[in-house]
Amino acid sequence: MKGILQCDFVSTKHVQDLERYYRRRYRKNYNPIKSISLLSPPFCPYNTTHSSWSAESCPPMDKETLEATCKSKYNITVLKPLIGRMPNENVKQLLSVCDNDRINCKFLFLVRDPRGIIPSSKAFGFFKDDDDSLLGTHEWSKKICSATEINLNLFRSMSSDEKKRFMLLRYEDLAKDPLKTLPSLLKFAGLPDDKNLRKWLDLASHRPETESERNVARWRQDSWEGAERWRWLVESDVISVIEKYCSHVMSVLGYKAVGGSHDLQTNLAVKLLEDSYEALRWF
Repeated sequence: MKGILQCDFVSTKHVQDLERYYRRRYRKNYNPIKSISLLSPPFCPYNTTHSSWSAESCPPMDKETLEATCKSKYNITVLKPLIGRMPNENVKQLLSVCDNDRINCKFLFLVRDPRGIIPSSKAFGFFKDDDDSLLGTHEWSKKICSATEINLNLFRSMSSDEKKRFMLLRYEDLAKDPLKTLPSLLKFAGLPDDKNLRKWLDLASHRPETESERNVARWRQDSWEGAERWRWLVESDVISVIEKYCSHVMSVLGYKAVGGSHDLQTNLAVKLLEDSYEALRWF
């Protein structure tokens, strides 16, 4: 990670990973342009907007060109590390990566309502429930919410100077009103406002309105609908298990419990998100 933050990709294996993910692996009839940078010169003979461009025309990337382009054309690197893949599932080692005069890091700590995370984790095969006891949901709920609480307490214990490098973001706040949330994110990152970025974000967070738009922009969806989907898809007994193990961290992050009420869970007119919450004061 230190290497990537300094445009040093360490080995050809890392370059091959980027090649596969950003340039070769995409679903049929889906937008193949995952990274405009890696699909434009000097990595490809044409820009993605050129009529002769195609993913197949781009030769395999090489480590030297990737490092040289990274160092000469870009001064900000963005990484998305997953806490579940870190030692002891906390950010301590991540913080040590940035304990370096050559690397100026800022951290955006993204959290989400566990009632949305945990059923999604099951759907993607991170765990399974073998029987009616929901044992997997019990164990995964304890694991996810314990890790979140440990990391929140780590941030809470930092000095005020250390906290300046951190920002807390609830996924639901971004999903509900992306354009309202964007300015604070850009300010924190030290990036300028950009009308093209605003336009893209607005499109990306709303469903296409016409059939022709749907055919060319299958990646677009309603972001708030996605954030609230658990409310009408997940059984009440599963939500009760999650709230049993996650009630404290939910309260700290401003997520309201439904307390076993199916009517409250499925009534989308009732907001389950507090505007003011305890953890916000820790950052």
